[in-house]
Amino acid sequence: MIIMSIRFFFSNKNIKLTQKLKK
Repeated sequence: MIIMSIRFFFSNKNIKLTQKLKK
């Protein structure tokens, strides 16, 4: 489903951003 892929994409972006902020 498109919605699932979009949510997955945004969740990935958030995880990467949080990892960058933590470092």
